[in-house]
Amino acid sequence: MPVLHIVNKNHPNSSLQTCLEIMTPQDTLLLIEDGVYNLVTGSSGHLLIEHQPKHLRCCLLLPDVMTRGLSSRIPLDASLVTDEEFVALAVEHHKSVSWF
Repeated sequence: MPVLHIVNKNHPNSSLQTCLEIMTPQDTLLLIEDGVYNLVTGSSGHLLIEHQPKHLRCCLLLPDVMTRGLSSRIPLDASLVTDEEFVALAVEHHKSVSWF
């Protein structure tokens, strides 16, 4: 059963690493709020995510990226989702887990 993992924080002691360790190939990682900083090129979160197996599906909430002025600082191949697509992801997955 696919799980939507939602991360909203960006700090060295975050649970991002634990989240990534338990994710399965069917799961999706969604970065929201300050969690979008985890995919800024060169950040510790980006390096952690970048070294995950290729099956990792990672998305960023577009309004949060735009609000923080990060559109030019995330990888070009980053998967950006709108609020409506966030809802669709929640429906698509068996359950959601928020990592705070």
